[in-house]
Parts: sequence; structure tokens; C-alpha cells
Amino acid sequence: MRTREPTHSRSLPRTSVGAQEEAPPFPPVPSTLSDLEIVRRIRAGDVALFEILLRRYNRRLFRAARSILRDEAEAEDAVQEAWIRAYKHLERFAGRSSFAAWVTRIAAYVAYTRRERRRRSRALVVQPGQDLPDGVTAELSTAPSSDHECSSLDPGEAWPVAHPTADLERQVSQRELREALERAIDRLPVEFRTVFVLREVEGMTIAETATALDLLPQTVKTRLHRARRLLRKDLAHALRSELGALFNWGGERCDRVVRQVFALLRCSGRCALPKDRPG
Repeated sequence: MRTREPTHSRSLPRTSVGAQEEAPPFPPVPSTLSDLEIVRRIRAGDVALFEILLRRYNRRLFRAARSILRDEAEAEDAVQEAWIRAYKHLERFAGRSSFAAWVTRIAAYVAYTRRERRRRSRALVVQPGQDLPDGVTAELSTAPSSDHECSSLDPGEAWPVAHPTADLERQVSQRELREALERAIDRLPVEFRTVFVLREVEGMTIAETATALDLLPQTVKTRLHRARRLLRKDLAHALRSELGALFNWGGERCDRVVRQVFALLRCSGRCALPKDRPG
């Protein structure tokens, strides 16, 4: 009697000892699943679904960690650590808050811990061969706990362009504006900066931001108001210093108009300049 082929399992693929070929990628999974359903299925052994959660919230976690650490490389490391912690403690997610808020809180905890560790390591200068003072190692591995569920962990249509140079100029301007905004946000005090990034940049609600940062909703509103006020003041000063550079004229744009004007003059017979001028 012919046996039926086993149905496909979504558990992590296995390879035989010494096998050289790479394991095939996981087949597509429905991205419309809710977070709670994905968590339930992961707990039941459907490990591949964890990728959906990573892709769904990677940017949010990175922005949260980046707002605390102000270092993109370290923020990326913090995001990885946060996901590892979330996976290892997935059974502790009780669903009292959204999964997004829960995992963002883990990322914020990891980022704050890294920030504190960095601050202490900079303040503490140890000579070669010198032992660390008593208690320093323990202090570096501890952080304030809270009554929230995460405390049980070991705890962040384009305009058409007529010329490639104009497109490049626009891209440069947009990049400079974005960088100016990022620098202004980085200059905010960390307690204001993190609230602003989660609420305004990432688009989390007041309640989600409060849960993620273990704050009262009113505290979130107050810090958000102060962050906006500080940013307006900072950006206004930066804009005043850049007003002289607005509506810039020069370079390829200037050359292009000069060429076009002289070409029109030649066509109308009003200019006897050589065809190769101006260059």
C-alpha cells in the first residue's frame, strides 16, 4: 500500500549531517494574521511566523532604540537583543497590552540599559590590571523594574523633473532637511526625544506610547508638548541661518539658462556669437 507524503511542516527545516545545500526558504505566510494569532501559533511551534513580527515592527523598535541611544549601529544591536528577549519570554506575554507596545517596551529597556552601561563605562576609568570597584558589575546589569508585564524580563507623489541635475538638487535638499530634523530631534532631552519619536515619527497612540515607556498618558502628552516646543525653537533658529541659501541659483541651473538664452538669440538672428559659446 502506498503511503501518503507527509504534509509540510512549518517548523525550522532540518538538514542531514554533512549536507551542503542550503535549507529552502520558508513559504509565504499570510501577513493579515493578527499579532495575537501569530503569537499563539508561534507558541504552538509555528516558529517561521516570528519573521512576520520582525518585519512588522523592526522599524518601530529601531526608531525607539535610536531615539534613546543616538547611535544607529548600537540601536540595531539593541533591536536584535530585544527580539531575542521577546522570543525567549514569549510565554510571558499575557495580552494585557498590544504586542507592539510590549515588544517596544522591551526594546526601550534594552536601549536604556545599553545607554546607562555606556555612560558608566565612560565615567569609570580603570587602569590596566586594576580591579573594578565592588558592586560595579552588579550595578551595570540591573535596572529599575516596574509593575508592567515587561518588568518580569531581564530588564527601544514626487514632482516631475525636467533635468537630472534638478532631481539631484531636490534629493540633496530633501536629505539636508531630513538630516536637519534628525539633528534637532537628537538634541532633545532623551525623555522628550523618545516620546516624540514613538508618537510623531512612528505614529503610536498616546496609550501605546505610555505603555511602551511605562508612563502615565498625561506624562506622555506633557513631554510631547515640550518636545514640539523645543523643536520649533531649534528649527526656527536653524532656518534663520539658512534663509540666505533658499531658492539657490547657480551651477548647472545657471549654465543651462545661459545656454538656452543664447540658443534662442542665435535662432532669432539677434546674436552673432559662435555656436560653442557660452560653454
